[in-house]
Formats: sequence, C-alpha cells, structure tokens
Amino acid sequence: MKRVLVYINLLLGFPAIVATAQSVEFIEGLKGLEKRADKSYYEFSYQSAASLYEELFKQDTTNKKVALKLGDSYRNLNMPKEASLWYGKVLKADSASAYGRYLLYYAESLMEMGEYNQAIKYFKLYQTSDEGNWISGRLGGLYNSENYFSDSAFYEINPISINTASYEFSPMIYKEGLVYLSNSNVRKIIQNNFKWDNTEYLDLFYTRIREGGEFDLPVSFSKSVNTKYHEGPATFYKNESKMVFTRNQYHKGKAVKSKDGITKLQLFFADNVNGSWSNITPYIHNSKEFSIGHPAIDEEGTILIFASDKEGGHGGSDLYYSTMMNGVWSEPINFGDKINTPGDELFPYLYRGTILYFSSNGHGGLGGLDIYSVVMGENELIEPVNVGAPLNSQRDDFGISRDSLGLTGFFSSNRNGNDDIFSFNVFPTRVHLKVFDAQTGATIDSYLLRAESSLGTKNELNGFGKAELVLQPGEGLHVRASSEGYVENSKIISGKLAAPGSVLEVEIGLQKKLQATADPLALIVNGKIYVGVGDKLKKTHIDDNGNLMVQNQATGVKLDQGDSPTQVNKKIADAGYLIDDPIIIENIHYDLDKFDIHLDYYDKLDHIVRVMSKYQNLRLSMNSYADSRGSDEYNLSLSEKRSQEAFDYLVKEGISESRIIPGFYGEYFPVNNCNNGIECDEEMHIMNRRTEFHFLID
Repeated sequence: MKRVLVYINLLLGFPAIVATAQSVEFIEGLKGLEKRADKSYYEFSYQSAASLYEELFKQDTTNKKVALKLGDSYRNLNMPKEASLWYGKVLKADSASAYGRYLLYYAESLMEMGEYNQAIKYFKLYQTSDEGNWISGRLGGLYNSENYFSDSAFYEINPISINTASYEFSPMIYKEGLVYLSNSNVRKIIQNNFKWDNTEYLDLFYTRIREGGEFDLPVSFSKSVNTKYHEGPATFYKNESKMVFTRNQYHKGKAVKSKDGITKLQLFFADNVNGSWSNITPYIHNSKEFSIGHPAIDEEGTILIFASDKEGGHGGSDLYYSTMMNGVWSEPINFGDKINTPGDELFPYLYRGTILYFSSNGHGGLGGLDIYSVVMGENELIEPVNVGAPLNSQRDDFGISRDSLGLTGFFSSNRNGNDDIFSFNVFPTRVHLKVFDAQTGATIDSYLLRAESSLGTKNELNGFGKAELVLQPGEGLHVRASSEGYVENSKIISGKLAAPGSVLEVEIGLQKKLQATADPLALIVNGKIYVGVGDKLKKTHIDDNGNLMVQNQATGVKLDQGDSPTQVNKKIADAGYLIDDPIIIENIHYDLDKFDIHLDYYDKLDHIVRVMSKYQNLRLSMNSYADSRGSDEYNLSLSEKRSQEAFDYLVKEGISESRIIPGFYGEYFPVNNCNNGIECDEEMHIMNRRTEFHFLID
C-alpha cells in the first residue's frame, strides 16, 4: 500500500528527486555512511535508506535516531513486521509521550500485524501526547473489533488473475472490464524507476472480463493519458464518454514542480472522441504547491470529490468536493470532521450518486487503511460506517468499485504482500414481495413500489405479481406500495437477522380507496371524524397503520400519532374533503328589534341546505338569541320569532321539519358580558343578536 503514499506525501519530481533546502543543509553537516543514508531518506529512496541505516546501526546499536529512521523507512516500504521491530527497539524501553508520532506509527504497525492488545497500549500512550487527542475513534474500533466481522459470511473474495509481482490497485469498472493502476512493465521499452522503492512509475491499464470471469491480457489504457511519470486513479461519467484521472503535474509534454522541487498530483479531464481519449484539460483548481487526486464524480458530472494534502485540512490527506456551477467548478470545500481525521482519507468512490466509499486510517478499523461508506444526505452526511471484514483486513484496503446492483465488485488490498486487486461477490438477502387487496386477500397484479434504503439509495419500480428486492448485508428498506384505486401502504424490511443468501417472504396489504361523493364533506365532532359516503356522513376510525377508515374502506387520509387538529384538517383537506366545524357554522345576526333574515345571511342558510340535502343522516340544532336591551319576556318572544323565521326558510328549501330542532333563549347565554345594566357598544350587542347552528349526526 505504500504505493498509496505516492498520493499522500509530497510526490517525487523528475528526472531525479530534488531534496528540500532544509534537508540539503542537514545532509551537508553529516559524514560518510550516515550522510548517504540520510540523503537517501530525504530523497524518499526508502529501500536504499533502510539498507544503509542497518549498516549504521551495526556500528552503534544504541542509536535511537537510526532505529526510528529504520522504522520509518520500513513503514514507508509497507513492511509492518520490520517497522514494528525497529520502532520497538526504542519504544519498548522508552515509551514516553514525547515520542509522539512514533508511538502512533508503532501502534499502527502492531495493528497491521494483528497484535491488537499491544497496539491498544501504544495508542493509549500516543493519546497522552500533545498530538494524540484525536485517537479515541481508533481505540474504540479496537475495543469492539468483533463488530467488523458480523457480515463477513455475506461476502466471497478472491484475488484476480491479472495480479503480478508488481502493484495492481484502484480498479474501476469500465465497459466490459476494468481500468486499474499498475507499475507492471508490460508496455515499457525504456525503464523509468521510481526511487521510493525502486519500482517503475504507475500507468493506467485495461483488461476485459470474459464470460466465466476470466480476464484478458491487460493493455495500456490510452497513449494520450499515460505518460512517462505517474498516472493515478481514474473514474468515468456521462455514460463513460468522459473521465477524470490523476497524474503528476505533466501536461503538453511539460512537468511543473513546486517550490521545493516536487511534481505534485493533479486532476485532468478527458473526452472519448471516436474511441480515443482526447481534449485533456486540467482541473481549474489544480496547484503546483499541493496534490489533488483520487477523483470520484457523479454520473451527471455535477459533483467532483477528491483527496488533497492542501493546507488547512484536518490531517495528512483530506477529502474535498467541488460542484459544477454555471459551467465552472466551484472552489473545493472540505468535507469536515465527520469524514476527515488527522490521519489520511483517500480513494473516494461515489456509488449511484448517494453512497460515498473512501479509505481512511484515522477512523476505527482493523488496521492500515480501511474502507468506509457514508450516505450523502440532501443537507448532511450520515456517520461513516466501516464496511467490515472480509473487504477490510489488518492491512491496507482501498479503491473499491461496485456493479450497478451492488452484488459484485472489486477492491485493492496489500493483505498478501503487494497491492493486488480482489473481486468480491455478495450473498444478499432476497425479498419476495406480494402486494394484495387487504379486504379480499387477492393479489394486486399492477402496482408501484418505492424503496428507500438505509444505505441512502432510492428505487422506484413497477411491479406485476410478485416483486423481488435485494438487501445488502445489514441493509434496511422502507418500502411503499401503491396501486390505482388503493391507499398507499408501507412496510419496514430489515436484513440484519437474515442469513446470507436467504429469502424473506413479505406481504403488503392495500385498502381500497373510499368512493366518496363529489365535493365530499368531513366533519370533526368532539375529536371524532365523519366523512361523506353516498348520502350519509359516516364515523371513521384509524387503523394500525394510521389510515383513516370507514368500516373497511380507506378514505385516502393517513394520520400520524400526535397530529394537531390543524394538521388533521390539512390532511383531510388535501385528500379532497371540505372541512366544516359543526360546533359553529357561521352564525347569522339581526338588526335591533328585528327577526327577519338579512340578505347577507341567506348564503349561510343555503350552505346548510346543501349539506343536509346531500347527507340524509344529518340533523340540525338551531338556537336563537336577543341582546339584553328590553324586558326578558320581550326578548324571549323576539328570539322565538328569529328561530321560526330560519326554521321556515330551511323547510321551504326542502329540509324536513323532523330533521330540525329549533330553540330560543331570549337574552340568556350572551357571548360576551353585555348583560342587563352593562353599557356596551353596538358591535357587542350585535354579537348577541344571533342564531347558532349545530350539526348532529345519527
């Protein structure tokens, strides 16, 4: 995986490494073997440095500085056994927190060796140092490492046949095969060695996958993309007609170096024109002073995600995103500390536009780089989840790519020594889903399913008869089913307790929609809801799923526990019902000493006539009143006349006398405090000169 460090650390320039001014000054002050060893070390020639430091250590076996340099050299060469040996020579005897990052590196190398208890010891010591306050997440992962194996039975992994003694990593599914990175010399005529570990520079290769899973002999991916220096991870979008890829800052035959003489990584775009990659253009926010690489992009080309070691991040390498706005990529934004840590975050991969995979050595895991997934919500990121074994191991695991169904894919790992590519197959839980009529039990043959996954994906499909859904390990689904003439219903389906490859039989019953009358009415009386069905208003009830029901028929209204009266009214109105408040249905008012109905109020009486004509089980209680002026006897008589006048009008308009219950109460029960002897203005008296109407439902 230290091939990965090509993309973390300052990358080497060409044609030779240029040491920094500080390292040159330091080296000039050294002599002989130590000078040669440090020169190799500061030029990132770690293989040479390790050999020289070992010679130096033989001369003085108490030299802690040399032992730690050997630990660093072997760490960068991806040799944790040797790294832990040399770190241990110093830290086993002297584990003071002042050793800072060496405690971290020692713990990491022990972790990669599977020596978790010892790793915990040195992580805790590192935690007490000035720079170790962030390490609690990794310690938590070690304390609960058994959780990373809970889904391991759902996966089968195998190294693929194109792996060689060289490096192969960062596979990306492309057309009928894979595009991947390698330093294999299958295309080389002139050997260009990379001093880090004396291997060749990285190029992109392509191999076709034949039926049966065999791989064709790899070929160079593209002469226009590959150069004589490093190319890096690539990804494709817009139906594979466009790509983004990583390379050293080498464009149009020229390389550009940073102030300290290093050629950094940059991103480049390319178009597939008539089968060839051309129009290679740099990302607008590339810089010669820091590296940008490892691109991930959505299919539409609207969001670009990448790794960078630019200043201002959380650690060595952070993940950033940039969005396409009016044809221009926005300034990169750091994903923040939910994803990024003081460690390294690398190799992002965007699956179906909503699930971001990436590798990190800063979150809790099994060792080295682990693969994580995180759901990219509309407004926030969900907490990253370690994908667990066997995709993750004690070593470095990175560079994942999945097929559209998520049932097969590829990733990179150095668990067997070199960086190699592995395939994986998932043994999912399959869900056989039946949608049926909740009243008759008959299967509904045509329906719409909307499935929202706990992993962040959303699917919509038209079902006919039985449908089959697939659950990834640990996945949950919220499935909503709907069909013409039925009320939508939903069910939560969990695969957490299912065995690999098992089948879950799931049924969702749908209630037929209530065939309400045109312009249906809904009344709410003392918290009970009535709706119009035919020529009757019928009492409703709420079933276990929150559906508002009339007997066994659904109204099309779904209520949630805790809905306020306003929310209830809105949901009923949204379903097409007219909402009326039966307690006070628009009082009518009178002029002083008058009982005849004012022209302004006939429309309110007509509304009552319309509703009572439609729903024959409605009765009407109507009570008339007077204000406090005049004697009690006079006001009682006046209110009786007012009641009779309204009664006569309703009967004349066709409402049966038996359905009307008239009442009159004179100046009793005023709506304000305008009683006898109280001085009130006319507006307050008018409020008491009224007839109130109340619906009663049989």
